[in-house]
Amino acid sequence: MKKVLTLILALAMLLSVAAFAEEQPLILQRPEDAVEALAWAKEQTWDTTYTVGFANIGEDNTTANRLGDFIVECFAAYGIDVIRTDNNYDGMQAVTNCQSMLQRGMQGLVEFNVDESVGGVIMEMCNEAGIPVMAIDIPHPGATFFGADNAMAGTLAGHAVADAATKKWGECFDALCLVDQMSSGDMPRLRVLKAEDGLREVYPDFDAEKIFTVEGGQTVDVAQTAVAAFLNAHPDERIGFVVLQGMAGVGTLAAIRTADREADCVMVVNNEDYFFTDVANYGEDSAFAAAITFQLMQYGQWIAPAMREILDTGVQPENVYVQHKILTRENIDELFPTWREDLANGIYSN
Repeated sequence: MKKVLTLILALAMLLSVAAFAEEQPLILQRPEDAVEALAWAKEQTWDTTYTVGFANIGEDNTTANRLGDFIVECFAAYGIDVIRTDNNYDGMQAVTNCQSMLQRGMQGLVEFNVDESVGGVIMEMCNEAGIPVMAIDIPHPGATFFGADNAMAGTLAGHAVADAATKKWGECFDALCLVDQMSSGDMPRLRVLKAEDGLREVYPDFDAEKIFTVEGGQTVDVAQTAVAAFLNAHPDERIGFVVLQGMAGVGTLAAIRTADREADCVMVVNNEDYFFTDVANYGEDSAFAAAITFQLMQYGQWIAPAMREILDTGVQPENVYVQHKILTRENIDELFPTWREDLANGIYSN
């Protein structure tokens, strides 16, 4: 009798687990790995479809367009239609785009907007409409933040620039210059402000008075001018640079080369995009020593399932992060095996 009861209880538990699994949204059954999950999603039949707005940061270059194309492709795999707009690196345009997408019936918003100051306006409109928002790279109050684990990226950058100095000179640099971007807000700025933590993992006694910050802005010209002035003010020092974003990295490197200071500088940039071009065109003597990977071109494989889960479950996480690694000339082929072909095809910026 006890064996019969045990068998009945076991069957009841199995049926209960099966019933519970059937009640769960399909999205929760996906593989944990993002690449495997995307392949899985393409094989599914989605009973419920959604329409999501996607406001791209600016579609005037190949990188941004490819980024957007892959995000749309990933949304399609997860049964989501996309209303796509171009913020054109402009806050007011982002507000206008949000208004337009709300009128066109979006049920969720993926916002890639460089101007943090209009984030509150966008969120107010979406909150009033009951629309969940995922903000890429630049935080918006109350939105799910997607993108960099900025504190981790900054710490890795500090570690990388210290290692680059050791490799180049056998010792640390005389000064650390952080090429900042104030307009991005406090969270993205951790990409440079946390560099001190990583530096001290390698050189714990580095003098805090030898750490400087310059405003690199959002363009090559602003960064080049700021870094040129810094180099002029430190003519006889070896300098390590940690840069917040790619275009400022291009400007920083231009200033270093114009001043003929490549022999006494090392640079680490947050974002791998421009590193591929430098590796293709310059050798080991380049001041561009490393980049912190953000896997920008793969953003869609994390964004799409995260938004699908938000819409299916009504549960909105605070953060969804990508994985960061230190990219160097030594490991570039391992981490990005097709980088040469991708660069030739215009996926990465020249």
